[in-house]
Amino acid sequence: MRPTSFAFFSLLLLGSCFNAFSEEEKAWKEVTMSNTISALDSFLSQFPNTSKKEKIALIREGILYNTAKSECTDFYFNKYRIEFPQGKHREELLTLEKNQMIDPIDWSILEGKSFVGSFRYFDNTDPKLEVLSLKFEELNEEGDIIEFTAIVRKSFDQKKRIKGRIQKGKNILEFIEGQEDTNLMELSTGKFYKKGRKMLIESTDPSAKHYWRLI
Repeated sequence: MRPTSFAFFSLLLLGSCFNAFSEEEKAWKEVTMSNTISALDSFLSQFPNTSKKEKIALIREGILYNTAKSECTDFYFNKYRIEFPQGKHREELLTLEKNQMIDPIDWSILEGKSFVGSFRYFDNTDPKLEVLSLKFEELNEEGDIIEFTAIVRKSFDQKKRIKGRIQKGKNILEFIEGQEDTNLMELSTGKFYKKGRKMLIESTDPSAKHYWRLI
C-alpha cells in the first residue's frame, strides 16, 4: 500500500471510531437526562460493549431503590431484590417491606366496580403497552377467601370472563384460567393497596413476562 493510501485509510478508520464514540456519548447524555430504566436498557442494547456498564448498574440500582421506597409495593420490592440481591439498600428495603401494613379493604364495594390501567409486556427494550380493564361481576365470600368472576379486557383482545380468588388477609388476587381455555389472558398474581382515597391493584412478580397496574 502506498503511503498516501495508508494515510487515507487511517484517516477513515479514525473518523469512524470518532463518530461511534461521539454517538455513544450523545446517547449517554440523553440517558443521564432521562434517568429511567427504559433509557438505560435502550442504551445497553445500542452499545452492548460500552465501558459504562458499572455506571449503568449504579444508576439502575438508585432508580429501583427510589421507586421501591416511594411506591412501597411488592412488585418494586421484589424487583430490587431480584436485580440486586446484595444491593446496598437491601436491608433498608427489607425492613420497610416487613413494616408495611396490610391495607384494610372494604371488599363489599368490589361487586360491580371497574378498574382501568395498563398492561405491559417486557420485550427487551421495547415494552408493549396496552390498556387493561377489569370489572368485578360476582363475589362469593367464604371465610378468608373471596371467589370472584370478572370481565377483563386488553387493548387488542376481546373481553373475557375470568374467575379468580382473593386472599383477604393478604390482599392477594389470583386469576384462574384452565389450560383448555382459548385466548388466555395469563395475568399474573396481583395485590390490593389503598393510595389515599383510591384503590390500586398491581402485579407482584417481576420475573413474569409482563407488568400490570389498575386503579
